[in-house]
Amino acid sequence: MFSTVILTTLFLSLSTGALAQQTTATVHGTVQGPGAVPLADATVVFRNLETNRSRTTRSDDQGLFELQQLAPGAYDVRIMLSGFSSRMQTGLELRPGQSADLDFVLEPGSGDLEQDMETPGQGAAESSSQAETANQISETQLVGLPLNGRSYSQLATLQSGVSDPFGGSASRGGGSGGMTVAGGRSTSNSFLMDGTNIMNTENRVPRSAAGVQLGSDAVLQVQVFSSSYPAEYGRGSGGVLNSISRSGTPQFHGTFFEFFRNSKLDARNFFDRGPEPTPFKRNQFGFALTGPVLKDRTFFMGSFEGLRDRLTKTEIDFFPNELARQGIITDAAGKVIRTLPAVHPSVVPYLELFPLPNSDPLSGGIGVNAAPMFLPTDENFWT
Repeated sequence: MFSTVILTTLFLSLSTGALAQQTTATVHGTVQGPGAVPLADATVVFRNLETNRSRTTRSDDQGLFELQQLAPGAYDVRIMLSGFSSRMQTGLELRPGQSADLDFVLEPGSGDLEQDMETPGQGAAESSSQAETANQISETQLVGLPLNGRSYSQLATLQSGVSDPFGGSASRGGGSGGMTVAGGRSTSNSFLMDGTNIMNTENRVPRSAAGVQLGSDAVLQVQVFSSSYPAEYGRGSGGVLNSISRSGTPQFHGTFFEFFRNSKLDARNFFDRGPEPTPFKRNQFGFALTGPVLKDRTFFMGSFEGLRDRLTKTEIDFFPNELARQGIITDAAGKVIRTLPAVHPSVVPYLELFPLPNSDPLSGGIGVNAAPMFLPTDENFWT
């Protein structure tokens, strides 16, 4: 029993480390005085501007400091040391998987705060290969772009080397889920949520029954790796999409949304019967709510997205025509090419189960039947 507990604890520790490496950022840097003299025991404070939570570390004897597992987002960085004026850098943007360098020079003084006059966020240099090879689908893109079906995986095709060759054939416009990254197979990609595998049984992006990927409002940003990425991702030879979930906030915040689409501006499909396209209506609605559980310590985030989809599409089938049911086989021009002595009585009831073709005749007594098929879908997705 004891060994089982030890192994379980070790496994969870390794898993947590791997996830943190994929979804958080690392910052390391130096604190120096005049003349590039290293300053030891300087206090370095990172404050997350979204959650107001702070992480603190100290510089060592060589003036070096490092903070790992920082949540993605904007930070204010403050450096303090007795006998020196404090320094602050505002608006430092950290991305998932990023490794940033920060260098600070403190001037002798009374300890009063000196605002860093550089551009907010300047001075942080990406140093890891992971940050260089990962393209980011930002929060602004996820919320602001009018996605057809609101599947955030569609935004991956905006990155270089990523395409969805079958996306145009999706009946609801949500994409096919078969993305090709750098020419690789669509089943060679890896889809992650906060570092955890979320692929479906076909090794593709998980989609709903309507063919869309719900829950975009619960995603902060998405990392898109093409053909070169760190070894901890692995698993597939294609690309990697790592979705980073949104965090909670110290105050209650909420958003509501609804997206509506219908067939009023749709073009008629080539196989549709009649001058108008088949009816279609879609409502996507929901909300996102964030807030505190314990003040300045624990936060929550929850979202809901509902889908009410009323799709009608033209279904193409091939059935025996009226003459074939009487034993008269014709070609596409209607010319008789064969006549059967009789149609067996036991076959007649089964022929009546097929509707008569209503479109172009084909050879061999077969005709094309184009009929509308109603495909309603109701879905509710919670995060």
